[in-house]
Amino acid sequence: MRIGTWNLDRCPSSTSEKGHEVAARLDELKADLWLLTEVNRDWDPRGGSFVVSRPRSFDPDAPKRWAGIETSLPLTAIPSQGEHPGNEGLVLGRVEVDGRSVLVACSVLPWRGAARYWSDLPDGQFAQFNSVLQHHVERIRNERRESEPLIWGGDFNQELQRPVSGGTVEGMLTLQSAFESLGLVALTVDAEHRKGHMRSIDHLAVSRHFTAGPAETHRLSWSDGRDLSDHAAYTADIELTGLDTGSGPTAVATRDELSRSASWTGVPGFLRKGEQRPPVDVVELDEQSNMAKAGQELVERLLRTGINGFGPFKPAAESAREALEGRTADQAVKALVRNHCAMAGAQGFVTNIGGLVTLPVTLPANVGASYLVQTHLAAAIAAVHGHDLGSERMRSAVLLCLLGNAGTEVVKRAGVTVGTKLSTTLIQRIPITFLREINKRAGFMLVAKFGTKRAALTLAKGVPVVGGVIGGGFDVVATRAAGAYADRTFRPGVPDDVPAS
Repeated sequence: MRIGTWNLDRCPSSTSEKGHEVAARLDELKADLWLLTEVNRDWDPRGGSFVVSRPRSFDPDAPKRWAGIETSLPLTAIPSQGEHPGNEGLVLGRVEVDGRSVLVACSVLPWRGAARYWSDLPDGQFAQFNSVLQHHVERIRNERRESEPLIWGGDFNQELQRPVSGGTVEGMLTLQSAFESLGLVALTVDAEHRKGHMRSIDHLAVSRHFTAGPAETHRLSWSDGRDLSDHAAYTADIELTGLDTGSGPTAVATRDELSRSASWTGVPGFLRKGEQRPPVDVVELDEQSNMAKAGQELVERLLRTGINGFGPFKPAAESAREALEGRTADQAVKALVRNHCAMAGAQGFVTNIGGLVTLPVTLPANVGASYLVQTHLAAAIAAVHGHDLGSERMRSAVLLCLLGNAGTEVVKRAGVTVGTKLSTTLIQRIPITFLREINKRAGFMLVAKFGTKRAALTLAKGVPVVGGVIGGGFDVVATRAAGAYADRTFRPGVPDDVPAS
């Protein structure tokens, strides 16, 4: 089947001259399912079915609506619920594909200046975007049946990778996370806007129940060459295969499952009909984004370099042994935290640790030196408390210490039931395949955290951290927090709230 999305620009009526032209272009593209935005309430689906979002608050009597679903497939509308302003920009329905129900969502999210046309939004572009996006995710999650395939698209007013022109960097990261949280892969990551110098802000995303190819971009015009819309249309061919790796981000595919799955170039988790995919251990995160790629590399290099030692730091296990000489475990931890904080906050950080200037050999130059110090500190504390740093579980736990309390959320999103805190007892019961998924998600979050705190040194764009010099005060605070979290996590006898599952 073919799916598509298009912003029709100012909600043309089906009887208008523009409406006739739009309908003709839609028919030429032959999509079975259209997620239409800026659409007229009375739009004619030309023999198919059509459902729209609720009236817009600033002109409730007008036929203009933000979102609509047009399809030739059997369609059941899902009524809007609640008074949240985000409901104006969301329409939900179910279509039947090969005898199976598929949840379909079409969204419009706020843009810069949206409050002029959209009532009751909070102040600020990202706050408005995030408020509506999170409501849409919640509505989709609440309506979705167990293991139900999902198609989500529309005008998100946000690019999924750089350069970011229409949206914000925060919005990009949040939208990536939203798709991931629903187990979706976006097919429009690399698509261009109608204006070729921009990335698309309109998107199509599907769950891993489908095989799919990347979206095609259609810059549709009147017969005289004028733009029919200020947005391009996007279509993608997908097929419901019956492969079910789960309805959310917690699913981890086995090697056998993945042997039945493959990939179209640039679209991880999806396959061209008849293709075979080299086996991998887990379903990959959305590696189309530079952020995910940077995160994966970051994890590998941090664990290797941070635990094995670098610059003035000996291997973490050896640092632990030295710290324990003549000290109790508590005293050793305090000494390690004190020494690592001093190093993190020292002026002239790079020259003091010498070997860091050559880290392009052992670590990408754009990795914050503070992450290395924190990794080494967490690993040394684990060793002080008697844990084996050669264990894959302990290495993952070291990584999570860099995220602090946010690490618990990473574990939950990887499909592990956990309460309010992590412990080594819980970590020891997590399956290895889940740990590898946790590492990928942790890497993504570390890159995002690094880029958010130091936008000028963002990892996502591969900007080197010149000389490794980072604000000393911030790094001291972050290093102390990582040490405290590691001490709580690795201390013997700390109970976990809920058993891993």
